[in-house]
Amino acid sequence: MDSRLLVKVCKWYYEDQINQEEIAKRIGISRSTISRMLTQARRQGVVKITVEPSPSDTFDFDLETYLESRFDLAEVVICNCEQQAPGPVLGAMAADLLLRTLSPDHSVGLSWGRSVAAVVEALPRTDPMSQVTIVALSGGVGAVQQNYLGNTLVLKLADRLGAQAVTLDAPAIVQHETYTRLMTEPAISRVLARASAVDIALVGIGAVGVFSTLTATEYLDPRMVAELEAMNAVGDICSRFYRLDGTPLDSDIDQRTIGIPLETLKRIPRVIGIGWGPEKIQAIMGALRMGVLDVLVTDRPTAQQLKNQSDTGGLTHDES
Repeated sequence: MDSRLLVKVCKWYYEDQINQEEIAKRIGISRSTISRMLTQARRQGVVKITVEPSPSDTFDFDLETYLESRFDLAEVVICNCEQQAPGPVLGAMAADLLLRTLSPDHSVGLSWGRSVAAVVEALPRTDPMSQVTIVALSGGVGAVQQNYLGNTLVLKLADRLGAQAVTLDAPAIVQHETYTRLMTEPAISRVLARASAVDIALVGIGAVGVFSTLTATEYLDPRMVAELEAMNAVGDICSRFYRLDGTPLDSDIDQRTIGIPLETLKRIPRVIGIGWGPEKIQAIMGALRMGVLDVLVTDRPTAQQLKNQSDTGGLTHDES
């Protein structure tokens, strides 16, 4: 290959922004040959392409790439937002991610809690997506913290998108006799069947204890929290608890929870998890080890601690 011609083609294409078709016409060769020349130039180092983020960019590409590779994730979105409250920033980033992932005929499953509420609040109104359906993944009606509850968020997200809403009119955790009765109700079983077949799931990653939305919404009393901690539970997704090693918890609480199981959640094509903060390190690590997530949205301190613990062999149950 004529090195002079190779350099000239590269200058035309990369510096002068002349397309390959026009270059091919100028020098009388095929467009496919131009394409091969550009590829060869990159391989030989004639052309070196670098991407320089703006100093104001709020992400950490290297850390994102590390976690993607380490935990076999399709994407990690990290907010480098130490100087501001992470909730609104992460909510906006997750909202952008959801919008670019969403197709006109998709269905979206939604869990509930503060993290998911941050995403819904950040989502702008869009042109109506009348074929999109928003489905509750778990029960979540209640008397307190209404802004975090499942049906509230499903209806609000559907309103923002101009989409259809499918609510689940049941509590998250019930008594055994109530569970048996509700699970035989066609209105409940139909929603759960639709929830298990969604294209995208947006879920919050919850901690166990005083930081948990389940505790804040009075689903869990101190006795139940102590029971979960005694069984080494570290987090929940869709009100389903799991251990630090990623194994789901087969507990009395799980057996009376209204919502899709974690194994069902794993089969959803794209599961976007959002969570941040030192109190959620164990919960996020357990979720990553469980393999239930395809995408993680978090802040840089949380991501860095996940990397550090991964490098050193992981957390023990007593670490946070």
